[in-house]
Amino acid sequence: MNLIDIFTYENLVHLIDILVIWFVLYNIANWVRGTRAMQLVRGIVILIVVRLIAWWIGLDTVSWILDQVINWGPIALVVLFQQEIRRALENLGTRSFFRPAGPSVPSEEIVMTALDQALPYLSRRRIGALIAIEQETSLAEIIDTGITLDAQVSSALLINTFIPNTPLHDGAAIIRSDRLVAATAYLPLSSNPSTSKDLGTRHRAGLGLAESTDAIVIIVSEETGEVSIAQKGVLYRSLKPEKYDQFLRDRLITENEKNRSDVFANLASWVAGSSKKKNGNRHDDNSKGGSGSDEVH
Repeated sequence: MNLIDIFTYENLVHLIDILVIWFVLYNIANWVRGTRAMQLVRGIVILIVVRLIAWWIGLDTVSWILDQVINWGPIALVVLFQQEIRRALENLGTRSFFRPAGPSVPSEEIVMTALDQALPYLSRRRIGALIAIEQETSLAEIIDTGITLDAQVSSALLINTFIPNTPLHDGAAIIRSDRLVAATAYLPLSSNPSTSKDLGTRHRAGLGLAESTDAIVIIVSEETGEVSIAQKGVLYRSLKPEKYDQFLRDRLITENEKNRSDVFANLASWVAGSSKKKNGNRHDDNSKGGSGSDEVH
């Protein structure tokens, strides 16, 4: 086969077709990651697997029931997830596919700098605050309950948000990446019956979000000025500045740096393994006809 025969119009169309499908699937995966839709996707995969097993074994009744669920399921999904579908279409209409390069300073460092300056100020003056930092699980539904903002996080912005008797002070501020995306957001109260009775509404709301998502929630008490942090259903109360600073750095910076280093380490290992395998094959070819006593491990 000539190399020129590969670059035909038909093959070009097939390539474009594959790229379009890849682009659509990639964006759908990004959209459902960390949302309720991700759990739905897992459920659909399980249904399909069970349907195939039932067909292979010969369970006719189970197969028929699953066929009805799969046939009528899309209509139910549209009804149940109409808000998510609407939000996805709105994002598609306003999305910029050619975004400018991001800031040179990592978003985690920007958030940490703002918190390092804002939290002591709020604590000393006993200004109540509730700050949720989005992680893997999307807080889109929580953001919709508040006033939508879009400003880079800074200490002055956080402090002014929670100044008493201002329009934005009541409720939670939501941070996504290095942006303050919402204020006055409503958080779900903790449903844990073992929660301490002396906790106020602000602490219960912070713990409630930490129980239902992986967000990091910072609470500043307006009665005592103490700083508490809730994450993964656990409330760490009355933290000293050095404690909450280390807590946030470990979870915002250290873990993200570790994840990035793991990606590069895996890529480097894959490249090194491929190179080693190629060198090993070349060595084997050169040693054909010899004693065969040398091995490449």
